[in-house]
Amino acid sequence: MSETGVNKRQRPGKIVARVIIILAVILFLAVLAALAIMRPGADFQPVVMRVEFEREAAAGLSAFQAGDFPKAIAILEKVTEADPDNAEALMLLGQSYEATGELDRAVADYEASLESDPNQPGALYNLGMIYRLQGQYGAAQERLESAISFNRGFAAPRIALGDLFAESGQKEKARQMYQEVIDAAPSGIDLDRVRTKLRAVQ
Repeated sequence: MSETGVNKRQRPGKIVARVIIILAVILFLAVLAALAIMRPGADFQPVVMRVEFEREAAAGLSAFQAGDFPKAIAILEKVTEADPDNAEALMLLGQSYEATGELDRAVADYEASLESDPNQPGALYNLGMIYRLQGQYGAAQERLESAISFNRGFAAPRIALGDLFAESGQKEKARQMYQEVIDAAPSGIDLDRVRTKLRAVQ
């Protein structure tokens, strides 16, 4: 038998061997990928946990809406401890503390909520109102102006800012804030009350 004939009969075997090696490599890479997915803290675990967080947060919201602020705080503290970047839960927790008069705790949670999601006019407004109440007028003005910048149609911070300017003797700025609210005529705002404020700074 010639050497050429032997080589021809051996080629199919070599092809099979190469295919087996390629399949083994693919299988090895697939196993590595599976191990990476199944490692502790992988995506499938947070998905399940996120659903649980949302259920707990919903329970906290229900308690808040029912006026049971201590219960809301107890639930939302657990939610935010497990999920410290949950801006909505932090915001609601701040509102719950504010409703119970624990303003320092409310401020801390509002600020934490804004760190997680800066685009929250409601949190900025609430902070502005607390800072104003605490006599921190510079911080109050900054938060109220930020709330307006994020939502130009948000009337409440304009009125509060007008009040702040009026209290500090900045009548022209106060008139501007009140007049902008009156001109916009937003729903849900007592415009007669705003007009009374405007007349007081004429």
